[in-house]
Amino acid sequence: MLGRALATLACVIVGAAGLSCAGVGGAVGASCATAAITFAAEGCADACVSAICDDDVPAVQADTTPVPEVPPADAGTSIDGTAPPEPLTVAACRKRALPGGTWRLDCADGTFAEALSEGGASGLLGDGDAIVKDLGDVAALADRRAVLGGMRVTGNDLLRVQLPTLRHVAGDLRVEGTVILRELRAPHLHSVGRAVRVTDNRALRTDPAPALTTAQAMLVSGNDALPTPVVDRLMSLAPPQ
Repeated sequence: MLGRALATLACVIVGAAGLSCAGVGGAVGASCATAAITFAAEGCADACVSAICDDDVPAVQADTTPVPEVPPADAGTSIDGTAPPEPLTVAACRKRALPGGTWRLDCADGTFAEALSEGGASGLLGDGDAIVKDLGDVAALADRRAVLGGMRVTGNDLLRVQLPTLRHVAGDLRVEGTVILRELRAPHLHSVGRAVRVTDNRALRTDPAPALTTAQAMLVSGNDALPTPVVDRLMSLAPPQ
């Protein structure tokens, strides 16, 4: 304690005489060494100089340069100033009139259909049965992998239908009573939870589900234009009696 008191006193005296802190450091260092305190003489001098002679140390001027404000990014611009990518449209569909007077539906996922009329508006397919009778009904199946109920294709409007994403129908699959439907293709439909019925379709000439491997029951009849090999293949899927 005596050495620290002496060091402090030396700083006060030398500081009052107008000496610099550098001079004070030497004098205080000697006082600390003479007092034989436990810390180094230079450390004692530094502590004293810091406590007593702060006025001799030039103050560090704060940088007052204003920081430019960055304007918030526009909602239509990315952070680097470039336009963001356009959002992807899944299974977007459009209808157009064909020269022959029919209508065609084309969807982004490859779903398409041709019919005599424009049909109704596209709707959302619920958990029940899907009834497919016009272009609006086909559009509702675009990008669908499964129908949670049954599916019935019927009516006198559709000419051609392709459903490339459909994989599973949980209930019955019924293609029945169509008059002018020539082509129905669901190339990746591999399972039907209940029965398959392809009946009374006068113009149908394609296998509606060439990848189908299972069904609880099978009935194929009254399809005048359906090739015999297609009929035989479908009937072979029927479970043994």
